[in-house]
Amino acid sequence: GLMLRQAKTAARNHAESIGWLEKAASTGDPDAVRTLGQLHFLGDSLMMPDRKKAFPLVLRSAEAGDSASQNMLGVAYRDGDGTPPDHAKAREWFLKAALQNDPKAQSNLGHLLGVDSPANPDRKEALKWLLIAKDNGEITAIKTYKELLHTFPPVLLAAAQKEANKFLLLARSKSSKPTVSTEGNQPANDANPRK
Repeated sequence: GLMLRQAKTAARNHAESIGWLEKAASTGDPDAVRTLGQLHFLGDSLMMPDRKKAFPLVLRSAEAGDSASQNMLGVAYRDGDGTPPDHAKAREWFLKAALQNDPKAQSNLGHLLGVDSPANPDRKEALKWLLIAKDNGEITAIKTYKELLHTFPPVLLAAAQKEANKFLLLARSKSSKPTVSTEGNQPANDANPRK
């Protein structure tokens, strides 16, 4: 299915590609469910997004723990795209992905919680997630931080930064723990920093 979309080793064929991906997804293959859901959610050069088709696939992938799908589900609930809008569910799914150190979800959570609203009681929590996303290199978070920096009281910024640093230290320690190598007893570093 992917080979027919990417045209690296076979001619591009949208219909056949989707057919193979749907067959694989119908078997419960998590990669196929995730790929098909993300294709329908985002679209690509061969098809326009279809959030209604995407929603059940993205939901399955999100429930299986995929952070990118959890973030997409948060977007769907936030925007009411493919499902009725639901702020609480958007927050829940963004948080699940953010806790897996997904920078886009961290940025989305910060924005959803109202980082740009000085009167918001959740602003410290919102700023914490924005700072985490910024530190993880998420471009929207970096831009928002620069635009809003002058609106953050120093006490709020210091408190949010302290909480962000705790999260980042814990996330980095989890992603840099050595794993057992299959070749002898030498430790091998985990190559996936987004765990």
